[in-house]
Formats: sequence, structure tokens, C-alpha cells
Amino acid sequence: MSLNPVVMVIAMAFLITSEALSASTLPNQAGEEGGHG
Repeated sequence: MSLNPVVMVIAMAFLITSEALSASTLPNQAGEEGGHG
């Protein structure tokens, strides 16, 4: 099982979107789910 480039891109996009949404709408709720690791 190797990390495909597509998976990496999706993961990055998901993290970026989560961070943007958390910083825009939920400053604390989203952070609890997993914003800063």
C-alpha cells in the first residue's frame, strides 16, 4: 500500500479546506475535530 499522488492531493485539499472553514466559520469547533496536529 503506497500513498498515491492523488490521495496526497485530496488529503492536502481536505486539510486546507478544513482549516479555512474553521478559521472562517467555526474557530473552535472545527479545531477540536482536528485542525492543528
